[in-house]
Amino acid sequence: MKKKITYDELIQEIPNKYILTIITGERLRNLMVHEKKNEHILVTQVLEEVKNGTITYEDE
Repeated sequence: MKKKITYDELIQEIPNKYILTIITGERLRNLMVHEKKNEHILVTQVLEEVKNGTITYEDE
């Protein structure tokens, strides 16, 4: 069984909760257009990407 992704793990990668929400939402919408998977699977995939540092954010 996979370990659950926690908010604390995500906020370490992207320290602003509002930006975290915007970035994950944009990535999820992009995946939903291009991939025909279950939405739950895609949400998990996006959160894994944030946790692993695949999706990042730099302050301008």
